[in-house]
Amino acid sequence: MNYTKSFLIRSMVAVAALGSFTACEDLSLCGLTEEDLSMGDAFVETTSYFMNVVGRTDEAMRNENLQVNGSTTIDGATVTRTNDSITIDFGSNNVVTNDGKTRRGVIRGYISGDYFQANGSINLSLENYHVNDSLIAGSISLVNNGNNGGQDPWDINLSSTNFSIGNQYDYSANLTMQWEAGYETIDSTADDRFKIFGTANGDDNIQLISFATSFPSPMVFDRSCTYLVTEGSVDVSLTSGEAEVASVNVDFLDSDGCNNVLMLNASCDGTNISFPQNFDGF
Repeated sequence: MNYTKSFLIRSMVAVAALGSFTACEDLSLCGLTEEDLSMGDAFVETTSYFMNVVGRTDEAMRNENLQVNGSTTIDGATVTRTNDSITIDFGSNNVVTNDGKTRRGVIRGYISGDYFQANGSINLSLENYHVNDSLIAGSISLVNNGNNGGQDPWDINLSSTNFSIGNQYDYSANLTMQWEAGYETIDSTADDRFKIFGTANGDDNIQLISFATSFPSPMVFDRSCTYLVTEGSVDVSLTSGEAEVASVNVDFLDSDGCNNVLMLNASCDGTNISFPQNFDGF
């Protein structure tokens, strides 16, 4: 398989927007195969794990038992909170979490101010944190940018310059988590709905390619939906050296609601192609 086709299929998988593809139909377009499609799984996992760490932290901060008692168990992890810290500890042995993956290690957050108010922040570090036995390393900063005195939605900035999976993938992101509903119910996640947009970039240190994503329209996360993402559009481009070798758009169909169907839109050998695909969720 030539490099251009390999890069194209990686971009298709990558912008499946932080989630994982399920089994797909045979892809005859441009010689792409199901085996080609599966080659991008590690990049998909990198992005989905970034949002998973953020989501676990935000949901833990909203846990009523944790707020009242200072400690609780959430999805197999022992979670403790003090005025200036939160710890999500899966222990030293693998536990199976609700998404069917195994986890061990610690997500540790250092809290400055009130996370739910302007200028509050949590700086996360990952300590020997593994998902399905892959080491997930780095740090993530969550900073509350406020709501302009009640005039705008609440915005939380999500950023990292050193997120990685093993020795293969390095990842950086500068994203905005903009709340549409549920922000002020700080003891529940049942009504949570927010948008994600911004930029994400990274490197595949084995294939020696770089990737960059942008969001023509925000991804909408709805925590009442099994697969979380209900709509949005993501562009991704892959480069080798200074040359762009592939680009693709992924459209999370708003007409699809809570279901897990997206549309891949790409240009292949001068021909525009589109086809639907399923994703596993976030």
